[in-house]
Amino acid sequence: MKKFPRTLSEVQALHQLGQLDDAKQGYLALLEMDDQQVIAWHYLGILYAELGEFKKAYDCLNKAIALEPQDASLYLHLANVLKAQGKLDEAIQQLQDAIKISPQFPALQNNLGSIYFAQEKWSEAIKHYRAAINLQSNYADAYYNLGLALNRDGLYEEAYVAFQSLLDLSPEHPGGLFQYGCLLMRSRKYVEALIPFKSLETSYPTHAETQINLATCYLHLGQLDAAKTHYLRAIEVTPNDTQALFNLGVISMQQGHIPEVLMYYQRALAINPNQFEVHNNLAVSYLALKDTQSALTHFTEALRLQPDNAAIQHMVKALRGGQPLTRASSGYIEQLFDSYADHYDSHLMSSLHYALPAQMHELALSQIDQTNKLTILDLGCGTGLCGQQFKPLAAQLVGVDLSQQMLKEAERKHCYDHLFHQDIFDYLTETELHFDLVIAADLIVYLGQLHQLFPAVHRVLNQGKWFLFNYERGGEEDYEVQETGRFKHNPSYLVELIKANAFEVVAERDVSSRFQDGKAVESYVYLLKKI
Repeated sequence: MKKFPRTLSEVQALHQLGQLDDAKQGYLALLEMDDQQVIAWHYLGILYAELGEFKKAYDCLNKAIALEPQDASLYLHLANVLKAQGKLDEAIQQLQDAIKISPQFPALQNNLGSIYFAQEKWSEAIKHYRAAINLQSNYADAYYNLGLALNRDGLYEEAYVAFQSLLDLSPEHPGGLFQYGCLLMRSRKYVEALIPFKSLETSYPTHAETQINLATCYLHLGQLDAAKTHYLRAIEVTPNDTQALFNLGVISMQQGHIPEVLMYYQRALAINPNQFEVHNNLAVSYLALKDTQSALTHFTEALRLQPDNAAIQHMVKALRGGQPLTRASSGYIEQLFDSYADHYDSHLMSSLHYALPAQMHELALSQIDQTNKLTILDLGCGTGLCGQQFKPLAAQLVGVDLSQQMLKEAERKHCYDHLFHQDIFDYLTETELHFDLVIAADLIVYLGQLHQLFPAVHRVLNQGKWFLFNYERGGEEDYEVQETGRFKHNPSYLVELIKANAFEVVAERDVSSRFQDGKAVESYVYLLKKI
């Protein structure tokens, strides 16, 4: 027969070393000799809970309570056993009884808060976490739990303060650093959020969520290379993260790296073939490579997933009929800019040195009489970069865009009188308003064929008023799609459309609208007058 240690301290040492089977036999042997040992019943109950044998744990702890009914820690552990079994109301009752016995025991308040948290009773949880902190001002776990509960209750500023207090007590607390960073991100304080996430990365370099949050911060700051680095580190840890793979595809598309785009999207589809956005973007990427058959394959899959999507129906019909691509699909544009919206401004300004809105504004000021304010229509207004420039000229400023997320960013700038989430051609056809100036900044680059645009703009312009737009110059074809998915146009094609639709050129200017891969992108700005 196996010989077990005779003293309680020897058995507890085995327990602490994780030798649970030997510790269990030791506790049982001690209790066989003397079943009045409260500590043995107590720790045997804890051991059974660690083994997941909750019925035995419950019985042992109740025997301990019967022997020592004034020991609040026994009720605390019994409540934990009940909580593990989902018996939350019984657990609450045990803790309330314990608080009557030992009202100055902060762990009772903290654990009671955690049970209310499990029930999603946020205000009750917050009350008890605060009570625990009032009893013990340096109670780090209670601060952490309080921050979580305040966050879940939508009290973000108070949660921010709770996590700050936690980090004052424990600067390297991993949960505190992570939640604090998330709150900073929520407040769009991306530079500040990098600090806790970088601290976490030092200690936990393989924590995928930290890498993704670092990538997201850099993405919002327009630092695409840094964002890509952290997404790549994330998929080293979680290679099946389709959202990270999708974001890598979007970043690569913005950088004009089509082979990488194809690789990341194909990896995402290998994990889950039923992703509409991936099929849609992949189809457009193949169009940029002039691989119409592969584009058709993925547009067809996108249509399978969204059979009522009119834009995709149009693309499938055009490609099956052997028709050339006349414009980027509405679905592609909407999805692309929805995913781009929250870091669009920072990427354009800090990475691409985007100057087009200011250049267009300067050209307009040089030609347009500013005695009277203008009614202005901003087609494809995006996040409102042109709106900010032209607002001082406007009696009324209207923006139209396909991307709901871009419009949300535009709304934050408070420069538009009205914003419409609509296809520009639908708006131009349906509106009863007339304008003194129509702006199309970086719009024509997503349209190939322009025969529909010029007469539609002509219809909504007041007589003798202006159409301001830019384009990128192409070769002999009227228009051609680039690897970036944007279109170039032949100047002769535009001149023909200008004359045919009763416009005259008031001014034109060559500009460097942005940088791509370290090189200036030449763009050409036209100011036309309706005649």
